[in-house]
Amino acid sequence: MLEFLKTILAVFLAFGACLAHAQVDADPLPGDPKLVVFAYDENNSFRVFTKPLASTHIQLDNDERIKILTLGDTASWMTAQRDNNLFIKPRYPNISTSGTLITTKRTYQFVFWSTTENGRWYQRVSFQNPNDMMIETTDADRRQLSVAVKDQANPPPGAAEVAQSVAPESLNFNYEVTGEANIKPTNIFDDGASTYIRIRNAEDVPAVFRLVDNEVELIDYVLKGNTIVIAKVIDAGLLKLGNQEVRFYNLNRVSKKMFGGYRVEGSGK
Repeated sequence: MLEFLKTILAVFLAFGACLAHAQVDADPLPGDPKLVVFAYDENNSFRVFTKPLASTHIQLDNDERIKILTLGDTASWMTAQRDNNLFIKPRYPNISTSGTLITTKRTYQFVFWSTTENGRWYQRVSFQNPNDMMIETTDADRRQLSVAVKDQANPPPGAAEVAQSVAPESLNFNYEVTGEANIKPTNIFDDGASTYIRIRNAEDVPAVFRLVDNEVELIDYVLKGNTIVIAKVIDAGLLKLGNQEVRFYNLNRVSKKMFGGYRVEGSGK
């Protein structure tokens, strides 16, 4: 029994260490997977793929200036910098190094990976501040929702009021999505009154269900552009299109069970 408890404790400690400092992957921009963007997080490191004979451009904000760059391995990597631009290139394939970049605005932790000549690599890397993303998302969704309400003959209850009341400070992005499918959302958040689900393709719009006590309940919503707007905040939901399905959980209202699954704490009504 003692050995079992030691094993469990070791697993939790290792898991906690991973959560404390995770490597983040980038999201490719539309049209070219070599051009990527990271959501900036000072508590995570950014994994950047490079390759020999090619330069990776790290582009910072226009008003941001580089102060210092340190690499774990300076012999195997070449760098150049000017103003808000950093360029890095590995001398050899299949190597990696850590890096810390300090600027006039932020500190970035990197893990640089060198792939083979035909391997995956990033040509340009940029960053977006989550606070800026929240404000931009709020403004865009308010406009979209206002237009959607006018276009809908029977908009969901409360949609008109939500269109006028979205505040950046009220947004909750603490959602988790399970399942892999083409309909997997790029972002989910709520403002305390409505839920906003950004989908990849407005031509493949899934049905939305609320998960309650292992049962599903179909939900009405407004669609404008690539955003599904639900005039309520729900604890857990299901997106389904044909054989594709993914589930999402509001981690502010749902807790994870120790050995898998989720525990619903609120009604979500």
